[in-house]
Amino acid sequence: MERCHIPKTKFFKVVASLFLLSTFWQELYGEDLEIEPWYQSWEVTGYAELETRGFFREGVSADQKEDASVSLATDPEFYRAAGSWEMEYLVQPFLRLDSMDAERTHWDLREFWLRKTWSDVDVTFGVGKVFWGVAESQHLVDTINQTDWIENIDGEEKLGQPMVHTSWYAGEMG
Repeated sequence: MERCHIPKTKFFKVVASLFLLSTFWQELYGEDLEIEPWYQSWEVTGYAELETRGFFREGVSADQKEDASVSLATDPEFYRAAGSWEMEYLVQPFLRLDSMDAERTHWDLREFWLRKTWSDVDVTFGVGKVFWGVAESQHLVDTINQTDWIENIDGEEKLGQPMVHTSWYAGEMG
């Protein structure tokens, strides 16, 4: 595989360690908590696609092949909400295998975060995506996430970025 977009930093190692610790901490030390086993409490969604491309005419140059190519992509999403601890987890890897185009064969980690909620504060820690500033056809201020140009040239596919995100809910206003 040619390309891998996983942050290779201490930040990522800390997120992965906290993720694993908090996931299994409940299983190891949560005797008094009413919790489900870890393998029963994950929601799994996502998609898998099979794509083919065929070229019926001879290419302009000798290095262009007229063979058909096959591509397989999967984008699963694993989500867990641990209600008794008011924590959420999300893991979203991406993988594409292409039989002819090595530039399209790649994998990355689109999202990998954990969120802890207190009464009026949420803290999200990990690799995530942030969206805002949608105009009719352009995302003029969408500057946090890198665009995944290998997957789509319309600018809609984004790569996750290391981040810490905090939200404070002020309650009723007015």
